Amino acid sequence: MEQFKKFPRYFGGLCLRVILAILVGILLLSAVCAMPSGAMDRNLHASADVFEAEGIYPVLFPWCNSRLDSTTDALILLISACDTDDSPVTQAMSGTWNTLSTAETASNVLAQHYGAGVPFDGSEPYYQYWHGYQVIIRPILSVLNYFGIRILNGILQTGLLIILCVLMVRCGMRRYILPYLISVAMLMPVALAMSLQFSSCYYILTLGSIAILLAKDHLDQKDGLIFLYIGIAAAYFDFLTYPAATLGIPAVFYCCVRKDSPVRDAFCRGVKVCFAWGVGYGLMWAGKWLFGSLILRKNILAIASDKVTERSSGDGNMLHNIHAALSANIKTFLHTPVTVLVILLAVVFCIVLLRQLYRKQQTVCHAASVIFPFLVLAFVPVAWYLISSQHAVIHYWFTNKALMVSVFAGLAALVKATEKTV
Repeated sequence: MEQFKKFPRYFGGLCLRVILAILVGILLLSAVCAMPSGAMDRNLHASADVFEAEGIYPVLFPWCNSRLDSTTDALILLISACDTDDSPVTQAMSGTWNTLSTAETASNVLAQHYGAGVPFDGSEPYYQYWHGYQVIIRPILSVLNYFGIRILNGILQTGLLIILCVLMVRCGMRRYILPYLISVAMLMPVALAMSLQFSSCYYILTLGSIAILLAKDHLDQKDGLIFLYIGIAAAYFDFLTYPAATLGIPAVFYCCVRKDSPVRDAFCRGVKVCFAWGVGYGLMWAGKWLFGSLILRKNILAIASDKVTERSSGDGNMLHNIHAALSANIKTFLHTPVTVLVILLAVVFCIVLLRQLYRKQQTVCHAASVIFPFLVLAFVPVAWYLISSQHAVIHYWFTNKALMVSVFAGLAALVKATEKTV
C-alpha cells in the first residue's frame, strides 16, 4: 500500500525528466542543424560510390542473415546533410531530406546526386521521427565519409563490447560472458557495424547494460531512472528497428546482478523498470509529435497516429498477424551458424541443471523461481511483435534482431539457475 501512495510522486518525477529530455533533445538537434553542410557534402560525394556499388539492400553473406539497409542509411545521411533556408529549430523538427523525381529510393538519390551530379528537384519532410542520430552523425559526417563511419562504427561497437565484458568479470558474472557473446553474434556483428540503421539500438542496449553493472550496488535507488533514460534514448535515436532489445537486454542484466528475492518482489521490481522504460519511450515519442506540431504548425499528431495505426493493424486478424510476424522473424534470426552454439550451450546447462535436481543439490521450486523472471523477459520481443505486427511482418529482416533478448534471457536463466545449490 505504501508503494501505491508514492506512485503519483514517482510518476510525476519521471514525466518531468522526460519533458526536460524533450527540451534538451530539441536544443541539441537545433544546434547541429545550424552546422554548415559544406564538409558533409564533400564527404557524401566521396561516399556515393559505395551506394552505387552495393545497391539497395546488399547481402554480405548468403549463409546467414546479413542484409544491410543501405536505403535507410542513405536516408539518414541525406537528412543529416540537408541544408534548407528554414531556421535550425524548424529543420530539427521536420527531418527534411532532398529528393529526386528520377530516383526510387534514398540510396538512388544519394548515388545520382553526389555521384552523377544530378541536381535535387524536390524535398520531403519526415515528421514522425525524432531523427536524434543527427546529433552524432552530422559532426562525424563533417570529418568522415560513409566508409570511414563504418570503420569507426565497428571500432566503437567492439570497444563497448569489451568494456561490458570487463565489467561482467568485475561483477562476478564470468559465466554470463559466453551466453552474451553468442547472443551478440546472432546479430551478425559485421552487418551491425556496416549499417547505421542497425547500430542505434545496439549502442543503447550496450550502454544501458553498462549503466546497470556500474550501478550494481545502488540499483534500488537508480534502476527506474536508468530504464527511463534508456527508453528516452531509444525513442530519440532509433529508426524503429528493434527497440524491444533496449529494454530486454539491460533487464536481463538487471535480473542477473540483483540478489535472490521472493518472486513477488522480483516481479514488482520488474514491473517498475519496464514501466519506467515505457514512460521514457512513449512520452518521448509523444513529445516529438506534440512539440513538432506546435513548432511547425502542422498536425504531426494526426500523421503519427495514422502511422501507428498502420504499423499495428496488419490484416485485422490478430492470431494470423502474430503467427506471420513470429514465423518470419524467428526463421530469419536463426539463419546463422551461431544458432548451433546457442542450442549446444542450452543443452549443456540443461544437463547441469537436471543433474543438480537429480542429486537434490537444487530444488524444483528454487529453479523455477529463478528462471521465471528471465522467461518473462524472453517474451518481450513477442509482445513487441504483437503490438507492431504489420511492421514486424514487412521489416522482419531487421526487426528479428529483437529476438536477441530471448536468446540471452534463456541462456542467462539457465546460468542463474545452476549458480547456487541448496
